[in-house]
Amino acid sequence: MKKIPKAIVFGALTWAIPFGIGFLLFQVMLTYKIFYKTIMLLTGSAAGIFFSILYFKELDADFLKESIIFGLIIFAINIGLDMIFLLPLMYWDISAYFLEIGLRYLNIMIFCFGIGQILILKNVEK
Repeated sequence: MKKIPKAIVFGALTWAIPFGIGFLLFQVMLTYKIFYKTIMLLTGSAAGIFFSILYFKELDADFLKESIIFGLIIFAINIGLDMIFLLPLMYWDISAYFLEIGLRYLNIMIFCFGIGQILILKNVEK
């Protein structure tokens, strides 16, 4: 639980990095929407994996609990920041948002859970 402030910072960064790149590539979205969405998905996934590795590399116990907590924090922060910043810019309703973007944040939760499971298995083998 002492790692929650770090998880919050990492959550904000997993949102801010793709948001910044998306902002820089906004013109691409107007012409190549599917390519833009692919770049955003890859950027978000890479940021999620990077910060997950930083978070989990210092753990030595409670892998399942930590993976669930970290994944939920990341998910909540990304959704929350989208609600504050992205939704007003895109003029979407909530259902359109979740169909277009929101559900994609589940991939980071899945990464966290997978990393937690790998750490559990590695420690069982020791």
